[in-house]
Amino acid sequence: AGNSDFLSYLIFTKKLPHVLGRKYGLARESKFFDLFRTRMFALTPYTREDALQMLAHLNAQAGRPLKPRDLSLIRELGGGHAGLLRIIFEIARVDPEALRYGATDYFARRQEVRDECARILLGLHEQERDVAIRLAQGKHSPDDANTIHHLYIRGLLDRIEPPTWFSPLMETYLLGVKV
Repeated sequence: AGNSDFLSYLIFTKKLPHVLGRKYGLARESKFFDLFRTRMFALTPYTREDALQMLAHLNAQAGRPLKPRDLSLIRELGGGHAGLLRIIFEIARVDPEALRYGATDYFARRQEVRDECARILLGLHEQERDVAIRLAQGKHSPDDANTIHHLYIRGLLDRIEPPTWFSPLMETYLLGVKV
């Protein structure tokens, strides 16, 4: 009681605690959840350098390596998200022409890319999902400002004004989501 600011705790999970606890009603019923509800942090996408290092490692393992400029384009398309980077890399390795003119449109239509974007969206809290879709579709309101800032802190947005998503593929996906 009144000492929650003096507690230190770390919980490492693949899914955020509010996602893990949905089926148990933690947000409504758990005193422990109250301690960390306002102090959740998610890992952001890789920095540019880390993403390029990951791609260089994948490229070194590839039987048919890609050119450095192709790896840079993959990084721009995947925006530092490990899952998207890996998927785009594997597609480009099989079909290097995919990285030519219109690469964003080509990859945005690929089912495995769409599935990964859907997985990213589903990993968000319901309010974050709703605001992300509204923001991408230009339907957000001033009431969404705090959640938009949270999306920025989490790394889904590179910039708030104008809204710039971590990946053009994620933005394209969000534009097509039906609400």
